[in-house]
Amino acid sequence: MIKIINNTCFAFLKHDLTKGKDSSAACSSGGGSYTITNSLYTGHLEYCSDQKWEGNNF
Repeated sequence: MIKIINNTCFAFLKHDLTKGKDSSAACSSGGGSYTITNSLYTGHLEYCSDQKWEGNNF
């Protein structure tokens, strides 16, 4: 998984390294804004290849 963070937002990309040979093989991506409060990072997922995760905080 690769995660990129800049001053205002983040993006991630997860790519299947087994080339589909594993039952858990999946590719996904997404991103959104984030906050840092008292050294606690919280990502606000605004868009995701699996849309059921959109709108959640992590």
